Amino acid sequence: MTYNNQIYREGEPIPLDYGSTRIDFMPVTEESFDIDFTIENSTGISRQVSESVTVLKKPKVAAKGEKRNINCGGLNGCDYEVLLFTCFETNCSEAYQGASLQQVEIRIYNRQDRRWDTFLYNYDDARGDGSNRYFKLEEEPSEGRLKYLDQEYEVRVMDTNNHWSITYTGRIARV
Repeated sequence: MTYNNQIYREGEPIPLDYGSTRIDFMPVTEESFDIDFTIENSTGISRQVSESVTVLKKPKVAAKGEKRNINCGGLNGCDYEVLLFTCFETNCSEAYQGASLQQVEIRIYNRQDRRWDTFLYNYDDARGDGSNRYFKLEEEPSEGRLKYLDQEYEVRVMDTNNHWSITYTGRIARV
């Protein structure tokens, strides 16, 4: 718990100022729990209070990026697309405790402009279905025109509780 910019650990007394005061804390567990308080005034009179804390578990992100050859054949060769999957095979992004996934943020390095591009999508706008959900980042008739070929990316998802997952990092793989 943090009070007056000082950190207090479990069991340590916190010397409070007279009147109402705010104490902040950051749980280190993803499980709900109770906090038991014993408050004692300067005359030795004490009171015990228990407060329930519901911890909302952060969503989990699963991602993989792929460059695929499509529409191959004929004189023009192939077209190419770069996809970022948020659900594939047996690994999917997910939300917990009744929440659902709401948004996906993708940051990917643009090798042509030499900068990071950021995309924010609604999770329901993903293409595919079931265990094959993806976002198309680009499609080009020439592999040399692809901005995101072999580039690093970062992905995170947000649930309907407005909690972001940790950031997953990877690199676009040629398939």
